[in-house]
Amino acid sequence: MIDISLKQMKKSYAADIVLRDVNLEVHSGEKIGLIGPNGSGKTTILKIIAGKTDCDEGSRFVHRDKKIGYLDQIPAFPESYTVTDVLNGAFAPVIEVKRKMRALEDTFEDRSENHGHADADRRMAAYGKLQVEFERQGGYEYETKLEKICTGLKLMPDFLRRYFRHLSSGEKSIVVLAKILLESCDVMLLDEPTNHLDIEAIEWLESYLGDFPGGAIIVSHDRYFLDKTVHHILELEGGRTEAYHGNYTYFVKERERRLFAQFEQYKNQEKKIKAMEAAIKRFREWGRRSDDPRMFRKAANMEKRIERMEKVDKPVLERRRIKLNAANSRRSGTDVVSLERLAKRFDGTALFEDLNGLIRYREHVAVLGRNGSGKSTLLKLMLGQLESDEGTVRMGSQVRVGYLEQEVSFPDPQRTIIDEIRHVLEVDAGKARAYLAKMLFLRDDAFKQIANLSGGELVRLKWCLLMHQDINFLVLDEPTNHLDIDSREVLEEYLSEFAGTILFVSHDRFFINKMADRVLHLADKRLTNYPGNYDDFKETRSRIDQRAGDERGAQKKQSDGALRQSRKSGLSRHTGKRSQYVKSGSKNRKRKLEADLDTLESAIAELESEMAKHPSDYQKQQDLHKEQSKLHRRLDELLEALIELEA
Repeated sequence: MIDISLKQMKKSYAADIVLRDVNLEVHSGEKIGLIGPNGSGKTTILKIIAGKTDCDEGSRFVHRDKKIGYLDQIPAFPESYTVTDVLNGAFAPVIEVKRKMRALEDTFEDRSENHGHADADRRMAAYGKLQVEFERQGGYEYETKLEKICTGLKLMPDFLRRYFRHLSSGEKSIVVLAKILLESCDVMLLDEPTNHLDIEAIEWLESYLGDFPGGAIIVSHDRYFLDKTVHHILELEGGRTEAYHGNYTYFVKERERRLFAQFEQYKNQEKKIKAMEAAIKRFREWGRRSDDPRMFRKAANMEKRIERMEKVDKPVLERRRIKLNAANSRRSGTDVVSLERLAKRFDGTALFEDLNGLIRYREHVAVLGRNGSGKSTLLKLMLGQLESDEGTVRMGSQVRVGYLEQEVSFPDPQRTIIDEIRHVLEVDAGKARAYLAKMLFLRDDAFKQIANLSGGELVRLKWCLLMHQDINFLVLDEPTNHLDIDSREVLEEYLSEFAGTILFVSHDRFFINKMADRVLHLADKRLTNYPGNYDDFKETRSRIDQRAGDERGAQKKQSDGALRQSRKSGLSRHTGKRSQYVKSGSKNRKRKLEADLDTLESAIAELESEMAKHPSDYQKQQDLHKEQSKLHRRLDELLEALIELEA
């Protein structure tokens, strides 16, 4: 079944044509990755599907029985709302049904009022309808679902109690993502869902989407995430879409194959057209020489054939990308930076302690860890931007640091881009324009104020400065933030050729796999070293966890055996009449328990039969229900006693 369909979609903003020919189909349960350069119109497509904006031409179809979940921006909530209030908004209908059920239950327990039989029947009927509606809306599962998603996205109890208005923009984005996941949607529209998530939360989201029975359109630059979650890729470039039936890895190979096949078709067609144009020229020349009108007719017919020919577009084999060129820098000493018994505390609470480590020349080291584990703090301690509470950081000889912070900022945001380049690098306007052109700051872009730049533009400007400075130690905090896939690939090429040392924090597993030759894992206030890239780290961690699980299982088995042995030993220590008494007492106790269990089960069956005879007598139902609960509790106690006796 087709849930969503867009056909020949066009969209313009003033004179800027964003979408020229967009075609898309989402079948039930399909997961589609929507990719393309920054600014290509991916978010516009999601808005059109969600009904937030209209298209200029083309058709949009969304199945009337399908619920679409999409939030393109952080909505406004009342100032008194906590995170829990925001999340509960996903269950507003079921919570309202639950409130009505509780109100009716209160009237059942209120014996002070003398309700007639007609009123009692009406209340019971209303309660029954509410129960059916509560179950239909998943009322018995919503609290479990809420707990599952809060655990997966690391929304801890203290965080849930915070006021939504006090959260950072990143924290608000995570809460909004959680709310979308909690809503019972048939198709989810997710715009950069992995932003602000740590690797554990991203992997949980991958698992959640894998189990999610509905469909999804996912805009993401996270290549590892796309490989794990989507079945199809829709590429948006130049306002047009092209579909690929596979994950991101398949897309890369298939796109290259299609481009070269199209280029061959283009060359063959151009060759054919040139031959036809040469023939047209000959026919006209012969017609003029022989004054033969047939030659002119042949030339005209051939021209019409060229006009009717379906032209093959010349494929763009090399798209316009940023250009990063490493400057020649003097090398540093062999030991670049060392940590000795480093500790940092905030408000008396240790973020980490007793950290030790050494980074050597030309190493590419990734720092991994959960959000809040202290990764960015560790980088700032190394750079001297923060002071440690204990321990020392020693920077090696001839080390020249280039730092890319997580949220890029500049000292004077009122400067223009070109003024910043000229001020920092001390170059003339012509050279500054040449530097900026490599980072795709073209023409009037050079005169934009820094304060008006997007996140991606700020990162590009920072890289423009870094690559023209004498740097041999790059310290990067989330370097792929705000970069599209093309820019990430250029960054990877640049860093691979960088003749220095790189220390970076990242949640982009594809990037870590390509760049890291060593991983430092910050967890439980300690720093642990793992050789290799991200996949090597995961494999090592999996073996460690498996070994720990096996050891715990062996210890439990040994402990259970020791406990059983101690019970036997405890009994065997008693001799004579006491031993005889225990043995006979155990047998008698077991027989008594079994008899009591039979009696209780009969009593519960009689109660259930009695409840079925009086469905409209709410007072009797209440009394019987209370008695039934007591009997069930007693039944559980007897079963536990019997199990313990037989152990």
